[in-house]
Amino acid sequence: MVTTHRSAYAHPLAVLCWLGVGASLGPLLLVGETRDGVEAAPWHFLASWLIYCTLWRPCIRTLTDGYELVNPLRNHRIPYPAVYDVRVHYPVAIRAEGRRFGSWTTPTRTGRDAVVTAWHEGRAAALPGPATGVVSTWDRPALITGAVAGLWAAGTILV
Repeated sequence: MVTTHRSAYAHPLAVLCWLGVGASLGPLLLVGETRDGVEAAPWHFLASWLIYCTLWRPCIRTLTDGYELVNPLRNHRIPYPAVYDVRVHYPVAIRAEGRRFGSWTTPTRTGRDAVVTAWHEGRAAALPGPATGVVSTWDRPALITGAVAGLWAAGTILV
């Protein structure tokens, strides 16, 4: 069973930020000149991407066989047998394979308890044998979108 844990305030704060971005672009498009809105659009897109990556995306997933830490641009899949310590402070830190993997989010108190409980239960249920390795991957769609947003915004400076 997959359970996702997030900060209680991340999504509401992201929505408020997106409303602020929209509220600042709306008058430019409706009242100002179209050119002003077109010039501001890349910066609003870049701000929206940053909000998505830092507030909306980060979470900790407890899976049947391990954890998945979803950070702004990088994901870490950590199997329970590889974990030798879990700290549930800010940020949640999972130690595996001699490294520390931190999360960009702090789950609610019940979420923190669930993260630790999942480790204890998963470790007890794990099959004996060598621990499989941690898999860390870059989130390519987020990287590509960020690169496009950054280049588009930088292009407005150069033009």
